[in-house]
Amino acid sequence: MRNLTCLEDYTIASDDSRNEIPRIHEAWATFAPNLRRFWLFMEAGSFHTFIPPPGVQCTNLRRLRLSSTVQNLLDANIPLRLTPVCEFINGLHETLEELYIDEIYFLRLIGYFNNSTTSNTFIP
Repeated sequence: MRNLTCLEDYTIASDDSRNEIPRIHEAWATFAPNLRRFWLFMEAGSFHTFIPPPGVQCTNLRRLRLSSTVQNLLDANIPLRLTPVCEFINGLHETLEELYIDEIYFLRLIGYFNNSTTSNTFIP
């Protein structure tokens, strides 16, 4: 993944919460600076394993879509797992133009977005 320096679109889709992409956290430093669109489709409780690690900036990210699949909504650890994801989202407040989320927990933890022109929220 070190050769993906010009990557602008990145989508990760999984129907298995145990899936991980080997060395994804190392790869973020390579492609994060040019990334413009990032989409995650999986159980919301797994989002935290695929977002950039702390210290990696997505300075050109304009569109973010987080779409969750069916999950165990009674899992008490899901809010703890989503907190780093909310911190990642809040760190994009100056550049993010479009945000799509379908997980209600995010609504309580995300902040104000200066440049956002589009926001879609789906509440099941």
